[in-house]
Amino acid sequence: MRTVCITGSAGGIGAATRQRLEKEGARVIGVDVRDAEVVADLSTPDGRDAIANNSKADLFLSLHVNGAFITG
Repeated sequence: MRTVCITGSAGGIGAATRQRLEKEGARVIGVDVRDAEVVADLSTPDGRDAIANNSKADLFLSLHVNGAFITG
């Protein structure tokens, strides 16, 4: 089974990608500012630290999908 981490998983392209991969049997760890396994604001240093230090994300990933859109 593939394990996939998707940032921006709560909406838009990230959510659509999540649905597709789960339908194909992948285990998905979602990262977003809401409604995700890992809730973090990746536009901030604290948010990036949260994902880096989160036990749910501390595993071997088959794929990482960056669906988060950060401006700045």
